Amino acid sequence: MNQYPNNLMYLHDEEDRIYKASLISIQNDEKKFIHIQITEAVMGLLNSYRQFDTNDEDLKVIQFLGVRQFNAFASAIKLMNSGYYQKSALILRDVLETTFLIDLFSTDRLLITKWRQLNKEDRLREFKPVKVREALDKRDNFTSKK
Repeated sequence: MNQYPNNLMYLHDEEDRIYKASLISIQNDEKKFIHIQITEAVMGLLNSYRQFDTNDEDLKVIQFLGVRQFNAFASAIKLMNSGYYQKSALILRDVLETTFLIDLFSTDRLLITKWRQLNKEDRLREFKPVKVREALDKRDNFTSKK
């Protein structure tokens, strides 16, 4: 029988220690605690929205993006609480960019259909994060690029 590598077991033990310390830190800091409660509420909303039965293909796209955000939040929390702060932040960047994309879709629902019907290469080119942010800035008359 093979034995799981000891160094990876030690790594898991340290992650578990950091995770427990993180939970204590969150429970003892009102701002952190409120933040995690809000995150949990958002995740609950995303999960509820996912369960809405629909035949509307555009709505299914939004549901898919919601599942993506739910999974990203769950992963980011796990990584953050285990001490992997940089990777957690990278995942949260994707949450932000996905939120921007959904915001853009709220401007013109036909953009959802366009996004859905494009092949992956064209979708990545036409809806890349910088283009989405530029479109939102234009829509909202933001000129400072912030």
